[in-house]
Amino acid sequence: MEILANNIDPKEWLVNNEWPDLPVDSDAFPHYTKLSEIMLQFAKEYHTDQLLKSARKEETKFKKYL
Repeated sequence: MEILANNIDPKEWLVNNEWPDLPVDSDAFPHYTKLSEIMLQFAKEYHTDQLLKSARKEETKFKKYL
């Protein structure tokens, strides 16, 4: 994701791309949460998922090598 790849703060990214950092009403969050906070949480979860997929792939390659 661009936010983590370029080490850009979500608030900065929103400003650079002319998006307002509005509160988002969502069933997933118990209260109004700013868009920048949701973007940061998504980036963290996406990055974690990609690292786990990469680790599984490398583990499979290692087991085939043995």
